[in-house]
Amino acid sequence: MPLWQYGLKVPKKVLISGGTGYLGRHLAKALVDEEVDILVRETSRRDILDNVNYVLKDDLKATYDCFIHMATAYGRKGESEEEIFATNKTLPLEVLRKIEKKGLVFINTDTSLPLGFNAYATSKKEFIEKAKSEFSGLKIINLICEQFYGPSDGTFVSFVKGTLEKGNEVELTSGLQERDFIYIEDIVRAFYVVFQKADALDGNWHEFEVGSGEARSIREIGEMICSIMNKDQSLLKWGAKPLRDGEIMKSVADTTKLKNLGWVRHFSLEEGLKITVGEK
Repeated sequence: MPLWQYGLKVPKKVLISGGTGYLGRHLAKALVDEEVDILVRETSRRDILDNVNYVLKDDLKATYDCFIHMATAYGRKGESEEEIFATNKTLPLEVLRKIEKKGLVFINTDTSLPLGFNAYATSKKEFIEKAKSEFSGLKIINLICEQFYGPSDGTFVSFVKGTLEKGNEVELTSGLQERDFIYIEDIVRAFYVVFQKADALDGNWHEFEVGSGEARSIREIGEMICSIMNKDQSLLKWGAKPLRDGEIMKSVADTTKLKNLGWVRHFSLEEGLKITVGEK
C-alpha cells in the first residue's frame, strides 16, 4: 500500500548542482525531509554535508522529482570565458538531457544582470532561453536573484568586513549604485517555498524575482558595516575605483509574486548585517 495512504509524506528525490557552494549548502540543509543528491566533480570534496548523497554527472539517471541548478561561475576566481560558459550553460543542459522525464521540476538560479553585461550574465541568460526551447515539456521555474549575503559569504559584505578587521583602507567605487541585498536565510526560504509550491503551479514556465524588495546604496551599506564594527568611516575610500563599463545603477526585486506564493521576508538589512558582521 502506498505510503500516502498511511498519511506519511513520501520524500522527493532532489538533485542540486552547486550544492557544496554557499547558497547550495544552506538549501540542502533546509531540505531535511527530502532525498537529496549533490552533483559533484571527481575532484570535489564529499564531506561538506551530512545526510546527502554525492553523485557524478556520468552516473545520473532519470529518477529525480526536482533538479535545482545552483552551480555558478562568476568569473571572480579568474575563470576564462570558456570555463564560465561551461559551468553556467553547458553543464545544466547536459544534466537536463540525462535526467529529463515526465513530471520533473527544474528550478533555475538566474541573475538580475542583463544579457551582454558580462560573460557570467550572458551565459546565464543564454542557458535559460535554450532550456525553455529544448525542454518545453518540463516545468521550469526561473528565480532571478539579487545579491544574497550572510556569515562567511565571500562576497561584498565579507570583503569589506575582512579588510576593516585588518585595519586596512577599503578601496571602493563611488558607492552610489543601489542594490537589493537579501539575507541568506531569506533567500533559502524563497527557494524552499517555490520548491514546496511547484506542483501546484499551473503551466510549464514560471519566473520569480528574489530579493528583499528594497534598494539601498552601496555607500550606505558600507557605512552600516563600519558602524556595526565601530570602525572609522574614513577607512572607506569612496571613488578610489572606477565604475564598471555599463554599470547598473539600480537593481531591486519585485517580490509581489513571491509573496503571493507565501514567502515572507524575516530579516531587515540591519538585522542581517549585524549577524553577518558581528557586533563588536
